[in-house]
Amino acid sequence: LDNAKTGIVLRGGAGTLVTDCTIARNNSGIDQDGYGGIAVLACCASLKWNTIENNQCSGIYADEASSLEIHGNLIRENREGIQLALTSDVTIQNNTITETIDGLVIEEGSSPEITCNIVWNNGNATDLVVNGGYDRLEFNDVGTTNLPGLPPTNISQDPQFKDPATDDYSLAETSPCIDDTDLGDEGRDITGATRPLGDTWDMGAYESPGYADLDGDKMPDWWEWRIIDYDTSDTITSFEQVIGTDDFDGDGVDNWNEWLNGTDPTTNIVVAITNPAENP
Repeated sequence: LDNAKTGIVLRGGAGTLVTDCTIARNNSGIDQDGYGGIAVLACCASLKWNTIENNQCSGIYADEASSLEIHGNLIRENREGIQLALTSDVTIQNNTITETIDGLVIEEGSSPEITCNIVWNNGNATDLVVNGGYDRLEFNDVGTTNLPGLPPTNISQDPQFKDPATDDYSLAETSPCIDDTDLGDEGRDITGATRPLGDTWDMGAYESPGYADLDGDKMPDWWEWRIIDYDTSDTITSFEQVIGTDDFDGDGVDNWNEWLNGTDPTTNIVVAITNPAENP
């Protein structure tokens, strides 16, 4: 869809399903007074597995909506990712929201369930803005927020998208979002891939290939084998003996951060790039 104002308006009624669509470049008119890529106004709907991008308004805007499911969408480069006002019975689950101005905005009169989303790198503003409330806020990766703190099952770490420059928002194998939810039932992701491919669903819209992790420490078995096999004469012979807080190679970086940084856990050479501050 490519319109001068709102892309899709759902007004009244119940049971509407918008799925597997690309909704882009809406509200491009002179006045820019459209509501959103999808506007849900006083109705019930399910919005699943859509790509909602480059809209000069909210990706999804809901006002006085109820029984609203927002699931598995990639929402990027909009004014706001999702904006809710005066809604009830709303679930926001497994969406990837990035590169907007404000990521997820909960206005007064709304209190949704927010689970298993990635809300990261949303402009110069705030990833999660809560002016209303929430019924549940768990297993999300959230960058910045106006909340004083996040419940303990949430994280605030770089999700490690594979290649945003080429519009690839799937997860790199070292992403902390892999297998970091409480969802285990069979489902699908935005590409149609089966979920889960690992022990549990990944955060966000994309499911990454499962990486075996028999000891459940979030460091995959294939990576831990590098430490186990490095010195066959030492006492490390099992996955359980590769401890995240240990520093196997004695370089001042523990095993967990070696894994996250993609560095070699068996060599004590550390190279830190300080100028420029970010990779070119």
